[in-house]
Amino acid sequence: MRFNFYLILIFAAILLPACQNDLKNNLLADKNKNYFDLPAFFNQEIERLSEKRTLYAFHKEVNYNAKKDKSKVIISDWKRELSLFSRVDLNRKEFLGKYSQQDFQDKSTGKLIQTRYTANDSSLTTKAVDVFYRNEQPQSIAIINNLHNGLFSQQQYLFYQKNELMEIFQLQKTHFWAENSYKIQLFLK
Repeated sequence: MRFNFYLILIFAAILLPACQNDLKNNLLADKNKNYFDLPAFFNQEIERLSEKRTLYAFHKEVNYNAKKDKSKVIISDWKRELSLFSRVDLNRKEFLGKYSQQDFQDKSTGKLIQTRYTANDSSLTTKAVDVFYRNEQPQSIAIINNLHNGLFSQQQYLFYQKNELMEIFQLQKTHFWAENSYKIQLFLK
């Protein structure tokens, strides 16, 4: 439960103004999808980042079990780098009707600022997805994944903000080994 609180704090702190980029298609307007199309969003980001930032060195921080490492990295394969995010697809046939949707509008303008998808079925790995908007265009995605079986449990928090940050936080607990946690932050500016 404390990790949900941690995640909310991260989202609040990170949601700073991001650069506005036009999307080729409005991902909300796809009538064939019941939920926001995460794979399409990340495929557009992969394409955009591949075109614009091929030789740019990004600042990357890795924290594994409290051991920190900082480095500059050049990303040549954005598809691989964003694969954890792009694999989450709420629109798969077996998931239809298994997520509730809640939209939030700005009180002063009435514009959509956030959509939250919450799993109605406890067996689903993806527990929640938050899509944050700026000028009604998606700017940030937060994903909560939990996996439990007889051997281990894993909590995973994914956060992506256009032109700002990609963050992965994972906590693994097993019955046989010590708890492992890692946090990866890739700063996209």
